[in-house]
Amino acid sequence: MIATRAIRVFLFLFGILAVANALILPSKTSATTSAPTSTPTSQCNTGSVQCCNSVQPASSSDVTSLFGLLGVILDDLNVDVGLTCSPLSIIGLGSGECNANPVCCENNNFIFVSISTSLPASNSALDRREVSQDISDLLTRFAQFSSVAYIPTCGNPLGTTLVQTINNAATDTQGFITRDDTNKQIIVAFRGSLSIQDFFLDAQVALAPLGSQSITNTSNSAVHWGFLSAYNSVSSDVISAVSSELDAHEDHALVSTGHSLGGALASIAGISLAANFPGVPLQVFTFGQPRTGNAEYAQLAEDLIGTENIFRAVHTTDGVPTSIPTTIGYQHHATKYWQFQDPSAADTVIQCTGREDPNCSAANPPSVLNLAHVTYFGQNTHGHKLSFLPLKGSNAISSLLK
Repeated sequence: MIATRAIRVFLFLFGILAVANALILPSKTSATTSAPTSTPTSQCNTGSVQCCNSVQPASSSDVTSLFGLLGVILDDLNVDVGLTCSPLSIIGLGSGECNANPVCCENNNFIFVSISTSLPASNSALDRREVSQDISDLLTRFAQFSSVAYIPTCGNPLGTTLVQTINNAATDTQGFITRDDTNKQIIVAFRGSLSIQDFFLDAQVALAPLGSQSITNTSNSAVHWGFLSAYNSVSSDVISAVSSELDAHEDHALVSTGHSLGGALASIAGISLAANFPGVPLQVFTFGQPRTGNAEYAQLAEDLIGTENIFRAVHTTDGVPTSIPTTIGYQHHATKYWQFQDPSAADTVIQCTGREDPNCSAANPPSVLNLAHVTYFGQNTHGHKLSFLPLKGSNAISSLLK
């Protein structure tokens, strides 16, 4: 019990602190940068050295977009910000040389760092697993539906017929059910984390036996307690609405989709829909989905839904999918599709092998919020920010770390 509580507290704090994990934010004294050449650590004689993928003015569009997502107001825009940085002095991280942008800083208080993985520009093994244009188009389309789930009111999502909104005040589980008569689909979309209730549920990482409406023969399947609680708070409404729609539109297939927390809910909903409506064609599309359950849960999802019908997308260095570690009993289900570089296109997305393919994004360092997480297939999840944190400037963020 004590260990479980400690894990919950740690991940809750991790969720709040990691809002800055995509950047290094200096205080009002400016940082000194040099050209992107190989620079030994010893040449940085003004203080700590960091190796950053890019160094940009605080007024740049990338930096201001990230600050907007974080709800941070910076008093002074005449400073430099290093994006996706790692300290060269950390034991075991590289040779002490920087092949990107070395940043030397004096009297600056750095808040957080993230260690960026290397993304292959070209690799024959990756080339052989490039996806078709049809799959790329499907991923783009359902990333759009997942993004729409962050919009409080949307009368006709992407031109479809809105059936019902999903809303539970206690868990703040949100989303919608819509019908696409052109493609003959009934789409269930879940919103990702947006409120303090969501982040509280995110932190409930204890594995609980999978139990939901009409799901049987779970074979020791266990799932994230917070995710399961969120889905079960709306499951009866979802199943009832989908049942009514299928009665009226027997030729329609089912789709479950969502981003981040919404991706985890879409995964559980996929199992639920498969159990409640056997024989109805079903696909699941998730974007930035964290690990949701144990190996038995992964097996159940693959058996009920089918690996060919699961599209679990990861964008470049998004660390949310690896934020819940396998060491506490979690395992992803197949099938993962990794967009390994920008921009999104059929030739920048590959189909990965199995559940935790080490040649795909499974090696991404864990994080909760970075630029890669909030953009999928050209869709920016604009609502994805910590609006309950009234932060102003770097000192406010630093105070959270004390």
